[in-house]
Amino acid sequence: MSLTMSQVLHLWPYVGLLLATGIVAFLAFERRTVTTPRWSDPGTVLGLLLPVYAVHQFEEHGVDVFGRRYAFLADFCDSMGYGPGASVACPADATFLFAVNAVGVWTAGALALALRRRRPLVAACAWGIAPVNALTHIVGAVRFGRYNPGVVSGVVLFLPMTVYLLHTLRGAGSPLRQTLPRIVGLGVLVHAVLLVSMTLRARGLLPYPLFVAVNGLNGLCPLLVGGLGARSREVSLR
Repeated sequence: MSLTMSQVLHLWPYVGLLLATGIVAFLAFERRTVTTPRWSDPGTVLGLLLPVYAVHQFEEHGVDVFGRRYAFLADFCDSMGYGPGASVACPADATFLFAVNAVGVWTAGALALALRRRRPLVAACAWGIAPVNALTHIVGAVRFGRYNPGVVSGVVLFLPMTVYLLHTLRGAGSPLRQTLPRIVGLGVLVHAVLLVSMTLRARGLLPYPLFVAVNGLNGLCPLLVGGLGARSREVSLR
């Protein structure tokens, strides 16, 4: 039975959970050449970005903690000032969210998984999306004094896992003074592109196809931030 585009745009969080399960299983049984315990090996932990993010995305776009389905879009538009009664319609829609998450974030997660040992700085930079995203959820919850879809997983998963990742990288000899600014900078850059593109779209300055494409291609930013001028200083995790 073929799926309609509407179904694809709303069922992808469930696919994400299946993908996450497969990645965790792969990492759990992966043959390694390093002697570090598996779950203390930064080469393993770096590969967990997509699985961790898939759980977060499910809270946002699947079923939130109150059992509401696909609750993020309305909450997000409202928090951005595009709620009921707004003078300008919310530029975000289901296709935009698919581009941001199932294309952009999954691309960053795939880069983290594929390059975690050969180019660990690229993988670490991809992780920067998670803590910055968690902070945006926390700020929103404090500002409006209420739950928003994604804040629980942001606090429970993103922040502790980012701290643990930094701990494992430090244990592997990664120069965190050079790495940390790139990780944070990547997260800020990705979210800035999203917010600026929304503003431009709302003002009619960005065509819709380009608006969607920019946010899908945003997932390639780790290659830029983690790759430029850094290879000679990068620590191998093989």
